[in-house]
Amino acid sequence: MIPDAIDWAAASTDELGGVAPAPCTEAGTPVPCAAPSPIKQSTPSTTGPRIPTLSDIASFRPTTPSLTMEPKKFGIVGRPTNFIVTATRQSLTGTLFGEPVTVRFTPALYRFDYGDGITKTTRAAGSSWKAGRGELMFTPTATSHTYRRKALVTARVTVAFTAQVLFAGSAGWYDVEGYVVANAPGKRFQLYVAHTVLVEHTCDEDPDGPGCPGTVH
Repeated sequence: MIPDAIDWAAASTDELGGVAPAPCTEAGTPVPCAAPSPIKQSTPSTTGPRIPTLSDIASFRPTTPSLTMEPKKFGIVGRPTNFIVTATRQSLTGTLFGEPVTVRFTPALYRFDYGDGITKTTRAAGSSWKAGRGELMFTPTATSHTYRRKALVTARVTVAFTAQVLFAGSAGWYDVEGYVVANAPGKRFQLYVAHTVLVEHTCDEDPDGPGCPGTVH
């Protein structure tokens, strides 16, 4: 069962279902997002294998995703905190209906709970500020969030995977209707208020100077 707290029903896709993108939401406000709708089932053959359901593949589970953040251990009030999810496509082998099968999970949606009452659903897993795009620290990203007050918060993410099943000797994959969800361990961190100060040297010249990364109080 997909948790009621995650409104996947509002999602649509241009890759899997040929449907125009639908908006995701952040605190009830529509934001640009192209998210997939539940995958349509293949039409079963009278002589082919039974079409699997989410209940049938309950013993197959995707690897637990992970959540990382930038800055690494803290956030700055009024500046974006960047979040990145690690969740990859994966295939598991086993037996289903007495036949050898491969079950393939593909990450499709990410629901971020930023720990301050704000949530966001997106197809983006996020990427680091240091991913070679020349972005400066505290640049807004598709998965970043700007906190408004000093606090100790725990950020979490739930990943929804689509699932497909391949029976041994079968000509193609069977799409499983719905999503399999997995939760990443939460990230607990402190939000600080940064103050501008006049300093004698830049952070490149004096990395331990006031206001440089790792010296926020």
